[in-house]
Amino acid sequence: MTEYKLLVSDDAPAESVAAHRFGGRPLVARDSKVVWPNCKECKLPMLFIGQMMVPAHDASSQNLILIFKCDRESICSSWMPDKGCNQVIVVPVGPTMTLMESPSADGCLHSITYGAMVADSSGEDIYDAMKNYVEKTNSTFDKILGYIYGEPDWIQNDETPNCKKCKKPMRFVATLNEGPDPMQTFNFGTGEAYLFDCACGGGKFLWQC
Repeated sequence: MTEYKLLVSDDAPAESVAAHRFGGRPLVARDSKVVWPNCKECKLPMLFIGQMMVPAHDASSQNLILIFKCDRESICSSWMPDKGCNQVIVVPVGPTMTLMESPSADGCLHSITYGAMVADSSGEDIYDAMKNYVEKTNSTFDKILGYIYGEPDWIQNDETPNCKKCKKPMRFVATLNEGPDPMQTFNFGTGEAYLFDCACGGGKFLWQC
């Protein structure tokens, strides 16, 4: 049996709180130079998917990993980690955080916001662990947003990205599903997304279906 840390949809935390959150506005340090990313293919601002709060690689502090992707899949390669149609920004959590204001263009903010709690479950594989959690808690599969840490359960081939700086394989952070509301998904082509980061301070994002 393998232990998994499932991400389960929960009430949305306040936007000002550094926590797992999908939708809403990104939280950054008050003096941050972070700017809202534009898609390199269509040149328009990306959609903010959400943020994951994870320990820094040296475990001395916490980081927020901000996830953006272009929401125009018909023309932009948002599933690929290096095409410039999605972007991961790693933000150290500090005492003075503020919310980024979104561009005025459509397609930058999601219409719903929700949080995520971490729940332990075990199984022969991730699907067995999910089934066991649903049965144990009398919940439903659509509440499970994915899982954090461990190893990615690839739909296709292993696409673990290398860091552009150190050239080493990046740390796996999370597998993400499309969301709890089938009418308001983040659209990973009915597949799953994979989030990675590196001690160098960067991150990457891709999805498979």
